[in-house]
Amino acid sequence: NYFTYRQHAPMGKAVATTIDHCNSAPAKGETMRCITSAEDMIDYLATSLVAKINITARSTDNSIQLGGNVLIGEVKAANGGKLGHVVSCHQAAFPYLLYRCHSVPETKLYEVEILDPETKAKISAATAICHFDTSVWSRDHVAFMALGYERGMEICQWVFPGAIAWTAATE
Repeated sequence: NYFTYRQHAPMGKAVATTIDHCNSAPAKGETMRCITSAEDMIDYLATSLVAKINITARSTDNSIQLGGNVLIGEVKAANGGKLGHVVSCHQAAFPYLLYRCHSVPETKLYEVEILDPETKAKISAATAICHFDTSVWSRDHVAFMALGYERGMEICQWVFPGAIAWTAATE
């Protein structure tokens, strides 16, 4: 029975969480869509604010597994450092490929060098996203729970490997 599977099997719980996220209402000013194909993603980007200009995709390099201490090197703001909309697409647990994409205003995207703390050699590249206005987010938003922050506080997070962040291309 589906209810038993949903309640007790780890994959069932993960899929149920994905369905709940896909069915949840976006916050004020946010757009959101669960996407199951490249065509869906293009359609979503075409209707979002960032698609009205030249856009680029960014993610975090997953070619090197990080462990232990690292040093943050150069940090560069994407889109010339302009505050705006960024479309983030996160892979979600589901029986087939599914991305949960959303766009939140008052956001900046950053490209970050990850360095070896002893040699200062670049070992990886990462993407970070900062949300500067969380005042309309739900008090039980996963970011607040995970980071211990409260509504209204600026929140920055890594764009993990497998996720994609779309923003205006630097001209």
